[in-house]
Amino acid sequence: MLRFAQKLKDPLCENSIFLMLSSIIGAGTGSVFWVVAARFYSAEGVGLISLS
Repeated sequence: MLRFAQKLKDPLCENSIFLMLSSIIGAGTGSVFWVVAARFYSAEGVGLISLS
């Protein structure tokens, strides 16, 4: 476990973790947006929004 913790302090590993977290947060935010859009707008409206 100590070796793993030491590797996490490596700048390359830190940056890769931040990039992965950024991608996950972006995907989650986008998913929440489309769920909310589908809840409040018609299927036609959401379809038109997704085209732009």
